[in-house]
Amino acid sequence: MFYRINSAEFAAAAADARRRALDTARIAASNNDGRTAGNAAAWSRSISRAAAAVAAGAVVIVSTDGRAAVGSRTRPGVVYEATATRCQCEAFAAGKPCHHRAAAKIASRIATAPAETDAERAARYAETNRRALEIFG
Repeated sequence: MFYRINSAEFAAAAADARRRALDTARIAASNNDGRTAGNAAAWSRSISRAAAAVAAGAVVIVSTDGRAAVGSRTRPGVVYEATATRCQCEAFAAGKPCHHRAAAKIASRIATAPAETDAERAARYAETNRRALEIFG
């Protein structure tokens, strides 16, 4: 089965992934782990580029096995097959984080996430409001 990921859905998931990557970079930097911090920062940039590409109309189609077809940002009409761990692009071949892999990983999470029912969404909002009232009175 294949899913075409819409840009709003992708933007929300990318923002969450970027936040986690930046948190990893900050923690690693505070522990004087420059290599991990640099890698996390590079992934954060790849996630941002993936989100920008999708927002600009790049198509991301993902299968349930994690393979994704991701359009190139710099070469119109070129599509790479990517997974969370592999890609056909030059950046991957050079050992660098690429936005195609970031897009594939985020799209796979969206496609395999269990659908939230209206009741579950309402319960989550009610819990969020309850916590906000506890904090802010």
